[in-house]
Amino acid sequence: MGHSSAIDYDRSEPNSKVLGWSVIISGLFLTVTIASALFYYRTTLTTELNRKENVGVSLELRQQRLADAEVLSSLKWADQQKGLVKVPIELAMKRVETLYAR
Repeated sequence: MGHSSAIDYDRSEPNSKVLGWSVIISGLFLTVTIASALFYYRTTLTTELNRKENVGVSLELRQQRLADAEVLSSLKWADQQKGLVKVPIELAMKRVETLYAR
């Protein structure tokens, strides 16, 4: 029964360059895949929301929405005697931003 109890195995070291490039390429592939999926999801969601918002919207409602948007984005006097002005929110936010940036 002359058998040896030693088990022979592969003693070579892994190629670190190949392993490193494999990790980098896998990371890039994963990043591109996730970014593509996110882009696809957002465009699909936006398209679906736009479709739902415009389905069955009458001409009067669309005109009313445009008129409302015009009123909300216009700058006008609320009370000129008291010095009160109606300011669109975007303009007001920019004004506050410039005041606090000083």
